[in-house]
Amino acid sequence: MPWPLWAYSAFMLASSISIEIGVHGPVAAKVLFPFVMLSWLYFLLKGVRWVWIVTVGIQVLGIVPDMILGSLNLLGGVSSLVGLVLLLLPVTWQYFSSHAVAEEAQP
Repeated sequence: MPWPLWAYSAFMLASSISIEIGVHGPVAAKVLFPFVMLSWLYFLLKGVRWVWIVTVGIQVLGIVPDMILGSLNLLGGVSSLVGLVLLLLPVTWQYFSSHAVAEEAQP
């Protein structure tokens, strides 16, 4: 498993914890959010290609509108770009490509 994927997962886990601490809302949402996030990171670390593609898409869709509207703050912009770079490094996309080839080769 490539180190950028571990770094991205740690970064997202830290972001999720800060969201959990800072956001006030329904108890069900506060309980469900960590399970969804941990499940998502689990499948990302397992090399599920569609999870990686959706994650990259979410990162891009989070950056582009804010850049166009000019509402992107420095911390949010830098963290989004760092996450996108970690997901798009060659070692990371090769990891997901190799898993996709291995899944197609199985009968």
